[in-house]
Amino acid sequence: MKFILSYVLFLIAITNINAQFNFTINGSFKDILSQRAYTKINTENGVVGAEAVISLLSTKSFTSLINDQLEELLTFNDVLLREKENLINFVKGGSFSKGLGYNSYGYITKKYPLFDLNPSDVFRKKIIRYRFELKLKKESKKIRDYLNVDNPIPEGERILLTLTTLENVINLTLENESY
Repeated sequence: MKFILSYVLFLIAITNINAQFNFTINGSFKDILSQRAYTKINTENGVVGAEAVISLLSTKSFTSLINDQLEELLTFNDVLLREKENLINFVKGGSFSKGLGYNSYGYITKKYPLFDLNPSDVFRKKIIRYRFELKLKKESKKIRDYLNVDNPIPEGERILLTLTTLENVINLTLENESY
């Protein structure tokens, strides 16, 4: 027993000395207790690899969706660009005749003329005209913003917003203040 014990101590001492001098012992020792952990690591690597492939594919499809939406926001209908000044002129133009066209502010100036004999009526009509002028300028600014090429709005929404503003202008001109 002493012999076996001394032999084991001798092997441990040699192994420790060998380890201190960075020598390797060739052999095929398996770490039986950690084999379950290695198996679990390999299984998890397979799952993570599959998730990475799925994530990459979904990212590529999402990228194409974003590019399509960006293209939709950057395209602009040329007809709207040509009609922009006509729409703004309709809102705040000062004419109201067959030859020059019928405009909203022109309707207001025709409805509230300034050539009355009573000075208090002239002052009141100037105030009314000024109030309508401010409101119509605000609506024309909205149209200008909606039809701005650099404003990223989809074309359908751009048209809808412009038509809504024109409806507000008509209601404002006809003094239908319940809109």
